Amino acid sequence: MLVGGLVAFTLFLASDCKKLRLQPNRDGQYGQIVQPMRRRNPDVIMLGDDITAGLLRQDHRDVFKRYYGDLNAAIAAIPGDTSANTLWLIDQLPKVDPKVVVLQIGANDQRCRWGPDVTAQNVGAILSRAHRKWPDARLVLIPTLPRGSDPTASRGQYLRAQFSKMPGLQVVWLGDLFMSGGRLVGFDSSENLQPTVASQERIGARLGPILHEDLVAARPSDDREGPPQKELHKEPRVPRTPHLRVIHSDKLTRRNAHP
Repeated sequence: MLVGGLVAFTLFLASDCKKLRLQPNRDGQYGQIVQPMRRRNPDVIMLGDDITAGLLRQDHRDVFKRYYGDLNAAIAAIPGDTSANTLWLIDQLPKVDPKVVVLQIGANDQRCRWGPDVTAQNVGAILSRAHRKWPDARLVLIPTLPRGSDPTASRGQYLRAQFSKMPGLQVVWLGDLFMSGGRLVGFDSSENLQPTVASQERIGARLGPILHEDLVAARPSDDREGPPQKELHKEPRVPRTPHLRVIHSDKLTRRNAHP
């Protein structure tokens, strides 16, 4: 099984993000992610930005324990990270043996004025590198959630359309949890950036059982109850997005995904 066939990609930087480096000026924070992960060898790795990192906030930790506490899950997320930061981060993470890798990224790409197609390209590269690094792990994508600058979740909807048919990738849509009567709800500030505790509860109630099922399916057949189950994991393929030049290796089948 090979996803890694992405040989090159183009990173677009808008004028207000020219100083953004793939390696950010927060190496100490990233070190706090890498070293504990190497020691723990987590079963679930949760890659993301403010929303994922928010699970470690004092007022959200009960939610984390309730829905993810028995998953041996590690959070690899820094508030403010863009998809480019996560693309850099994944190469720094240790070669542990996770069973599931969850990705939720893209909300902060808006501040760099990157379009959804750029986010999609970086997400494709992240998924490709994740599978190359952890070839036996199941991949789960949570498309970008709505927020104040994108109340209709147009970026997330674009990712959902681009990646929903990728073999071997599980796409979990959570955007509906933050919409009510056409209004954006469930955030704890007027800027609509960070979910409330109640919103994290709703996320956990939907995502937690899915991750539990993925872990059960990823276990060796002799560790499961009942007869052995057929392995469902298929090789993900990175979809090509409009206006982006993506170079694939000979081992990666070309595929067009349409929104």
